[in-house]
Amino acid sequence: MSNALPFMSPAEKLRNDVRGLAILALLVVGMAVWVTLAGHTDRVVYRGSGGGWGQDMVVLKTDQPGVYLIERSSDHRDMKVGCTYDLSYDHEFGQYRRNRIKTVRRATLVGC
Repeated sequence: MSNALPFMSPAEKLRNDVRGLAILALLVVGMAVWVTLAGHTDRVVYRGSGGGWGQDMVVLKTDQPGVYLIERSSDHRDMKVGCTYDLSYDHEFGQYRRNRIKTVRRATLVGC
């Protein structure tokens, strides 16, 4: 007579458990990497530059409330007042803070 459920040796059980934990760990690490690389994006209307923030950073004035910092680079020089941009910035883990400083990684022109 054969059993409906085959007997699993301790080694087979351990191998199955380790495989499941490894898959779970890969999914968690993959999600963290994706969030870090993708960051967040806000769509704003650019209204000019505010005061400088040190030697290499500039505060952006935007219609959508927020504190956006961008490097003094070709991205900042190419921005036109009155145009709509997608500002990509780093994700910050932890509790959501409404008026936190967002360091812009990339400004993509959407339309003027």
